[in-house]
Amino acid sequence: MPQYDVFIDESGIFRKFGFSVYCLTTCETSNSSLLDKEIVNIEQKLKMTPFHWRNHIWQVKTKFLDEIIKIEEWKSILVVISNKNYSYQLFENLLSKALQGLYIRKMYIDGKKHKDYVSKVKKSLKNVGIKINELKMVRHQAKGGLRLSDAVAGLARLHYDHKAKGESAMYFKRFLNKKITAQVMSGY
Repeated sequence: MPQYDVFIDESGIFRKFGFSVYCLTTCETSNSSLLDKEIVNIEQKLKMTPFHWRNHIWQVKTKFLDEIIKIEEWKSILVVISNKNYSYQLFENLLSKALQGLYIRKMYIDGKKHKDYVSKVKKSLKNVGIKINELKMVRHQAKGGLRLSDAVAGLARLHYDHKAKGESAMYFKRFLNKKITAQVMSGY
């Protein structure tokens, strides 16, 4: 059974409207360092700072999206929660459903969170039989997989907040057909 590294980034959390989107990017552990290198190479090729959705204009985002979709080593699972009925317990339940059946070696979550957050995530996953060897909270600059998750989460939030028009809708459809393997939703 393959082992996976999982990179989690979110978009739109703690807002009173729209949707919170969590992107869970999965990569076989044996390909994880290769994925990081490929993201760094893309950023260097595009002459950009480490990718962060909110820091770039649409033209830069599309160039980054065009490059990351070509990388074979990853897939994404989306967890989408309406901000009208958002609760941490709902997030835990949907996260554990989304990752069920995966053997996770390492999980990286973007941002600084309290230690109790880390233990709650581990406990909720353990309750459904998902064992994680290592869970780390890191800044998005530290891992290419997190920057990739950030891009997909930002693109998905455009779609779920009904702001994806024209070109952005086309990009979401491309990722949905090629890279997004599952969507776990609440309140959509």
